[in-house]
Amino acid sequence: MKKITIDGHELGTIEILDDTTITFELDFKLVLKCASAKKIFTPISKYPAIVEDLAIIAPEDMQTGDLMEAIKKQSKLIREVSLLDKYKDTRTFHIVYQSFDKNLNDKEVGEIRDTILKVLKEKFNARLKR
Repeated sequence: MKKITIDGHELGTIEILDDTTITFELDFKLVLKCASAKKIFTPISKYPAIVEDLAIIAPEDMQTGDLMEAIKKQSKLIREVSLLDKYKDTRTFHIVYQSFDKNLNDKEVGEIRDTILKVLKEKFNARLKR
């Protein structure tokens, strides 16, 4: 069972019972207190995204969310990180890179990828599947 928090306050709990069942309990009053009707406009970039999938080998007990968060933190050019597939100790992440200022090239994306792999190795003992 994992705690769900928002701004340091416990919002509720979530538990994965099996492959098809998840239970959760939320403090609805706190959800309403933290909710906002304020809309935030985010413009669409006029430059195309570059998408790549990275298969990462990491210990099976490693939380996928921790890996995704570490990947996302490596560059402001990473727009999205999602889990594409998981099998045993291998997780495949779908990563979207995009700039609002210019077209990205292979070299720039390669440098970000190298940084991601370095951090995953140092922090989680994870590596790229070859």
